[in-house]
Amino acid sequence: LELIEIQEAEFEKDGQVLRYRKVMATHSGLSRQSVDRDDLLIADGMVEEFGTQSASTKSKRKSDRTAAKTTPAQASPAAPLSAEQVELAERLRAWRTEQAKHLKIPPFLILHNHTLEYIAQAKPATRRQLLEVKGVGEAKADKYGEAILNVCNTVG
Repeated sequence: LELIEIQEAEFEKDGQVLRYRKVMATHSGLSRQSVDRDDLLIADGMVEEFGTQSASTKSKRKSDRTAAKTTPAQASPAAPLSAEQVELAERLRAWRTEQAKHLKIPPFLILHNHTLEYIAQAKPATRRQLLEVKGVGEAKADKYGEAILNVCNTVG
């Protein structure tokens, strides 16, 4: 049963031909009531965040992280930030902007604003503490964790 159709496509920008894949739901895919996201995951060419783990391993890791993220130390970004937290959030934004320019990607692909606020409130000192912050998973911690912790250690 084919749920999706993949087509190769390309476009030209600044004199370069950029290739990509179009992914579209087939008639069967559109008519399906409920689909497990793992059934539709396309790992070919995707970023490291989409590893090849079993569904039970993914579910267990997600439930472990969710349980860890509900600790009382985890404040909402809607809560007012202290002066120190505002300073840290600004430094994190500056770091993110620098990284985004270097990688030539939009800053939100590195971390969302609300995630930066969560980090500023939690002020993690270790990778384990960073992983407890809402919006930070294994892939982000692997890729940016050391730099984020360095920024956190420069404030207060």
